[in-house]
Amino acid sequence: MNYKDQNDASLVELTLLGNERAFEELVKRWQSAAMKSAVSITSNHYTAEDAVQDAFVTAWQRLDTLRDREKFGAWICRIARYRAINLAIRYREHIPFDLIENTEHEAFDDLIGYYDNELESKELMYHVENLSEKVKSVIKMFYFEGLSVETISKKMDLAVGTVKSRLHDGRIKLRKEMGLMDKNNEKETLLEAVMRRVNELKKWKLRKNKKGFEKEYNDCLTEVEDLPESEQKYHALADVLNLGYWYLSNEKKEELEKRIKEAAIKGNNREVLGYSITRASDNLSGKAKIEFDLNEIIPELESYGLTEAIGSVYFWIGYEYFSSLHDVQSAKEYFEKAINILPPDDVHYATSKAAIEIFEKLGEVLNDKMKYVISCVGEEYRLDGSKLLFWSQPGFSPGWLQGFSKRSCDHPTYYISLTDGLMYDEEMKVGETVKSFDGTATLKLISDNEEIDTPCGAFHNCHVFVCKDIRFETTVYYKRNIGIVAYKHTSVIPQNSAEHAHAFFKLASYKINGGTGLIPFAEGNTWTYTSESVDGLCDYEIKYEVTYFDGKKVIVSHPSYKFKDSYNKKSWDDVIHYLRSFYVKEIDENKECLNDVSKEMILAEQLAKTPWQKAHTAVANGVMRRIFATDLDYDPNAKEKGYRNFFNLLDVSKEDGKTYIFDNRDYGFEWKEYVHEARPLLYNDLYCILSENIGCLWNDNIKAGYEFTYTCPVFRKDTEFVCNAKVETCEPIETKAGRFENCIKLSYSSNHETWTNGVLFRVVDADWYFAEGIGLVKTVFKLDNFTREIIYELSSYKGEGSGYMPIIPDTERFYELVGEDPKLHGSVRYVYAIDDEGELKILTDQKGTIDI
Repeated sequence: MNYKDQNDASLVELTLLGNERAFEELVKRWQSAAMKSAVSITSNHYTAEDAVQDAFVTAWQRLDTLRDREKFGAWICRIARYRAINLAIRYREHIPFDLIENTEHEAFDDLIGYYDNELESKELMYHVENLSEKVKSVIKMFYFEGLSVETISKKMDLAVGTVKSRLHDGRIKLRKEMGLMDKNNEKETLLEAVMRRVNELKKWKLRKNKKGFEKEYNDCLTEVEDLPESEQKYHALADVLNLGYWYLSNEKKEELEKRIKEAAIKGNNREVLGYSITRASDNLSGKAKIEFDLNEIIPELESYGLTEAIGSVYFWIGYEYFSSLHDVQSAKEYFEKAINILPPDDVHYATSKAAIEIFEKLGEVLNDKMKYVISCVGEEYRLDGSKLLFWSQPGFSPGWLQGFSKRSCDHPTYYISLTDGLMYDEEMKVGETVKSFDGTATLKLISDNEEIDTPCGAFHNCHVFVCKDIRFETTVYYKRNIGIVAYKHTSVIPQNSAEHAHAFFKLASYKINGGTGLIPFAEGNTWTYTSESVDGLCDYEIKYEVTYFDGKKVIVSHPSYKFKDSYNKKSWDDVIHYLRSFYVKEIDENKECLNDVSKEMILAEQLAKTPWQKAHTAVANGVMRRIFATDLDYDPNAKEKGYRNFFNLLDVSKEDGKTYIFDNRDYGFEWKEYVHEARPLLYNDLYCILSENIGCLWNDNIKAGYEFTYTCPVFRKDTEFVCNAKVETCEPIETKAGRFENCIKLSYSSNHETWTNGVLFRVVDADWYFAEGIGLVKTVFKLDNFTREIIYELSSYKGEGSGYMPIIPDTERFYELVGEDPKLHGSVRYVYAIDDEGELKILTDQKGTIDI
């Protein structure tokens, strides 16, 4: 057929029948006229090209709404004009507003989304900010400041050709990153362009915040649904719908799952079909899940020939045998079944390999979960040009070994990738920073010539990347053609506060079979790591091994473990950790009970020699003995029942006039239960509640007349914690501890949510009263729309200081619940002490019991 001889109406009809060459003829026929319409708005050739390209994509998607087929030319020109208005508003500083304002706005019922919304503008700026500095500056001056190429050339002392080249490079990169059609690739069909947008949508899962995903998802879904009928269309549709299943909570999942499965079958999308079938047992665990997987899931997968999905199910059956049923032998058998049928390019192959390696190394140790923490993980990375992206990390990390979490970080590859999955970009220059889409994380290249000593020798000219988000800072040293040679993981306490460094891990051994780059990839490449701060405390290993690489996709097996087979009963620290680990034991997969450690408590008291050891032991043993004395299963004759008994060790740090506390979970323990009548006991964690809501335990700016707002972005959520606070003078406060003059009141309203057993208990307004030289003397929590108050007051104290919140050694503060049912006993004691390293700590004894 000679398409040039066909009129517009015929070409439209042919296109609607799925003939792409007919639409290509329409593009050739009308692109010049569409360009004139767009240029009349933008006065800029480059921007007009963008408008025209997007106009033809819109026309392709909405072609069936064109009522008069013969008027395609006028229709596409109008669309181009409106797309140009879109871009004009986006680049409003460059295009005079009178061109926009004088444009006649016609009503079109058959077109949608003429004007870019806030989300699109935010995404554009996100991608602009992540361009290289030299390209970003030219893009901003040309598009956002309205400067001509010649002006930019003079301002930056660059050749005109260089400016044009950087504009060209920036435009190509922006369009690619935003999932738009690449106009420079004349061979790319509209179907291919839409498919590329689907692939860009898949990258959304790398972001730590799903805010804005729904709009992007719906737009992409519309584009796919409007494609002509084909297997490729349904393959893409299954991909998009599957993303919606994971990320959109407002969908009816049962209905959506049906659509996903139908699209996956019609599109021969075997990966998504496997996901859809295996999700049927997601809400099961233990023996019930194993039986359902074996009797229902696997037979259905077999009927479709989904071997890889069967392998992943075998892996998770092994996990259930190990984690829920404590059947080590059966678990290992299913890990072996998985690895025997999975191909090396499946990430569950690497995960199964990691599990088998751990099981063979630890053997009988795995029968006692108190002795170990293991990590059986597979990791998938993707090479995207110069970027390495962290794609997925299935696996599990069971075990109850306590006391060593602060000294170790088993997953540096995950923590360096918190900026939307980016582990590194080979094109980044020293000093360049990339921000995550939601702005809460950054990745910065701070050096490309660092030297570091490791057990494998000294490595020179290392690239050092630092990733920081609201919780952690991770530093990774890359040696080209060797890989990661060292890494340091730091916990931030909390946002913008002082830091507590975790262990510094360094390369202990490696084997490189091939590959190039900051991390060389070739099958069999292996790296293991060691750390001085962990050596001697427990046995451990952290290992990475490449199991597959095809030039784009990387699969890595990542087994790691820590185990401690025995404790030195002559070491105070070891006995303290023994108590922390073994005061509770598991009866079955759903129930735990207390385990008698009375001898070890006495031993800890005998071994405590320093003032710090004695103070720590006294508070910790006091809580431990109360846990046993108020548990009816352990002591049926108990007079009180424990509902919230905690021992916490709080690290203290100060920075820029703010005092921060950090819950050191290496030492803390608890025994709790929730019933409605125990609700007032939930609020005895006074210092932590205050810190959560105002961002620190104390701020030296807090005084009468001070007002502030604390906003804390929440990791992987769509909202923020916001607290609005003000400080004023108040009348004297009288409690059991005495009458306190010179008091101030800090009042706040907060949306901070904390749930316990389905009960929302920390979204409250509160008043906090502080006395000069003493500190906190009273707290009033205002609950249930101010219909109820829960009050804690200072009952006794030891030591005074200066200011309204003195935090100094050798002092104590004891607070009790008042005004409630006398059967309720809620209190918290804070003991301030210096540890053996000279650091200030707060030992916390939280009591929550009810008379029987």
